[in-house]
Amino acid sequence: APTPRESVTNGSGSERYDSTIVGTHIAVHERERAAHSARSAEDRRLTMKEQWERELAEELARQRVEQADHMQTLSEDYAEIVRESEELQRQRIMGGGASKS
Repeated sequence: APTPRESVTNGSGSERYDSTIVGTHIAVHERERAAHSARSAEDRRLTMKEQWERELAEELARQRVEQADHMQTLSEDYAEIVRESEELQRQRIMGGGASKS
C-alpha cells in the first residue's frame, strides 16, 4: 500500500495522483453522499409533515362543518320548542278564560 505521499497510477498509468488527494476526494465524495442522504431524509420528513398538516386541516374543516350542522339543528330544535311552548301558553290562556265563563 502506498504511503500518504506516494504517487499511485490510474488504470492507464499515464496520469499520476497523490494518494492524499485521492483520499481527500473519496472523503469529500462520502460527505456529499451523506449530505444527499440527509437531504433525502429531510425531504421525506417534510413531505410526511405536510401530508399530516393537510390531513389535520381537512379533519378540522370536517369537524367545523359537523359542529355548524349540529348548532343549526339545535337552533331549529330550540325554535320549535319555543313555538310549541307559546302555542301551549295561548291554549291555556284561551282555554282557562273559556272555562271560567
